Amino acid sequence: MKRIISILFMVVTGLVCCVDVNAQQLPDGYKKFLGVWNCEPPIGGFGNIKVIEADGKLVVRIKSEGEIITCKNAELKNGKLYFSFAGAHEWGKWTVKNGKIMTESGGTDGSVSRIYDSFHYGNKIANEEQSVWYFYLSENADGDMDLFYHCGIYYLKNDIVLFEQASSPYIHYRKYTNW
Repeated sequence: MKRIISILFMVVTGLVCCVDVNAQQLPDGYKKFLGVWNCEPPIGGFGNIKVIEADGKLVVRIKSEGEIITCKNAELKNGKLYFSFAGAHEWGKWTVKNGKIMTESGGTDGSVSRIYDSFHYGNKIANEEQSVWYFYLSENADGDMDLFYHCGIYYLKNDIVLFEQASSPYIHYRKYTNW
């Protein structure tokens, strides 16, 4: 009987420990972001936003040009909700000359904003271009949300970033309300 009680105690203790280890605590202040946030008027670009809590994490769904994009593992930092998603993905050849990103046809994609050390070790020609959209939601004085964004374009070779082109710091996109 003692052995059965012992085994039951170990099983129950083990289950409690497993639940405790797997449970994640969201930081204070996240609840104000939950719900559906509507922009008015919903014109081009990014539309309505839905923020939910799933498995101890914040998940953001945003409408973008006819599709809904899901951004998992959104982060709450300094009272702002940050999230991102991968945009366009292209294959080709790009390199940097005189501070400009050059295409294989001799044209330019604009100025380079950062060159990584990997560029200087023989990997001077990228074969992949990946854009990433970065966002954050911030509560404004009216209790509504403001969406800010910027875009980074990364040039890679064999999954190693060689250089990048980024837009200016976060830009205010539009105001969102949940009523």
